Amino acid sequence: MPNVTHEASMLTTGGLMGKQRQYLLVHTPTGAAVAVYIGQFGRDPYLAWDLFIRPVVNWVIVGGTAGLAALLGLMGSCAPNSFTGRSSFSLGGWIVGTVGLAILFAFIIAAAGAFLRRNPLAFFFKQLDFFDADDISAMSLAVHKSLLQAADAVGIDMQLLRTKQQFQGGRRDRLI
Repeated sequence: MPNVTHEASMLTTGGLMGKQRQYLLVHTPTGAAVAVYIGQFGRDPYLAWDLFIRPVVNWVIVGGTAGLAALLGLMGSCAPNSFTGRSSFSLGGWIVGTVGLAILFAFIIAAAGAFLRRNPLAFFFKQLDFFDADDISAMSLAVHKSLLQAADAVGIDMQLLRTKQQFQGGRRDRLI
């Protein structure tokens, strides 16, 4: 599939002391990952996979906000001195102004997200569209069919397997 990468990775249940297992991860650029586990349960093989979607930062909004704050902070820190009429640069003033403006702009963007999309973080993270959901669904089904073909190739009777019945692709309410 295009734009899909895979890697082997040790996953943990949480924290540094959590249990670990070797998984195969299949990723898309949209933040979706299918975690595939192939192991042994007693004398029987065990195959499982789950879809996870992590939020992807919208760097256009975050970078644009930080850049605008830095530019306006720079303009504010180079203000002319009212006594001498000369302009001087203040590094501390620029840093304080940039941080203050970035916080103000972030608050305004969060308020717009809460008002327009009912999620204050809506503009800070990329939202999945229907094309992304279709790509995620296609990846999930491709992984599922590949696992079934691999099991069949090593001689596992497909009739004895409990197969996945429902697939969700990209959104909680969208069944495939």
